Amino acid sequence: MELDLAKLTREWETRWPETPPLGEALRVHNRNRWVRFHNLPDGKRYPETPNEVALALSRYNTIFKELDPGSEFLVLLSRWNENPVPKPTIELEGGLNADFWREADSNSEASRSIYVAVKEWASGSLDPLLKLVANDKEAGVIVAPVDLRWLCHPYDGGMDIILPDNVTRSDLRNKHQDWLSSEPSGL
Repeated sequence: MELDLAKLTREWETRWPETPPLGEALRVHNRNRWVRFHNLPDGKRYPETPNEVALALSRYNTIFKELDPGSEFLVLLSRWNENPVPKPTIELEGGLNADFWREADSNSEASRSIYVAVKEWASGSLDPLLKLVANDKEAGVIVAPVDLRWLCHPYDGGMDIILPDNVTRSDLRNKHQDWLSSEPSGL
């Protein structure tokens, strides 16, 4: 699929107004549609065994399947700018090339560039990238369907999901209660 970056920008601004495409901003700007799931029991942060890696990947892929990304989905990745002109393309794990989309408002003196790639949906298709995220070797990832109706920010330890509405969020939250934090804040 050829990605229309202008259309992506319009869709983002329509669905997620005032929310920069940064994983850490999603929860802050969309608290009533947010839920956080842990990848491992008892909130364990990093997988240490092959079984724990498999469990973390299984939880990511279960959520993606239940949210139904369609035949293709987007992978957004933020990178701190080291040069005044961002690279036009970067390579992600698994040979996925991501194109420069836009600068993000990071509310700091340094800026971040947002890159985007389109990937065909199949369970496990993002596993190489998600393994890096789970082990804190990659960050700043957002996974979404092409229409941006939901957003997933995987991080080392779990994932933040932003859903279209509170009802959908509650349904997903209730379905996977054993993956939730025991903290009242949900973190």
